[in-house]
Amino acid sequence: MTKLPRVPLTADDVDKLLSVCGRGETGHRNRALLLLLHRSGLRIAEVLALVPSDLDGNQIHVRHGKGDRSRFVTIKGYATFEPMLARWLAVRHARGLNGQQPLFCTLSGGKVDTGYVRALVARLRRRAGIEKRVHCHGLRHGHAQELLQAGADLGTVANQLGHAHLTTTDRYVRASGLPARRFIEALG
Repeated sequence: MTKLPRVPLTADDVDKLLSVCGRGETGHRNRALLLLLHRSGLRIAEVLALVPSDLDGNQIHVRHGKGDRSRFVTIKGYATFEPMLARWLAVRHARGLNGQQPLFCTLSGGKVDTGYVRALVARLRRRAGIEKRVHCHGLRHGHAQELLQAGADLGTVANQLGHAHLTTTDRYVRASGLPARRFIEALG
């Protein structure tokens, strides 16, 4: 079987994934989780480690990022994310879950495994009829691409993604298809 190329996910692709999430309690969780992955650029493990108190409006406090680094991240398009998050928080509250459990937990308050999220994305891709390869890190790449297209500088993108080195962010810039001139200017 030939693997499809890794292409950043567009906002349209994300909308298609969200539209095929279930309508039940786990569907509310999964929609909010996937949208947060896309709108924040966080890694799966970072999102699954969040607790409710890590969110403050459109700001997220990532306490233990890669390399155990802490950072603050802005949720892009918070106005459309907030209602999905509110539905999931209402489910949590109705189930008697308090702020001690991870933000995105099982219905009984347990941890959600990264493998579950990866399998979920693959399943949703098939349901949504998306032809290109879809993976969780593609949500992250899509977020970086949107920031770059909106005119964000390389340092802002690197901070949002939690990159310790601009060379790592360089790969995202190259994948974005932006002209080389813009990349060189960004490195300054």
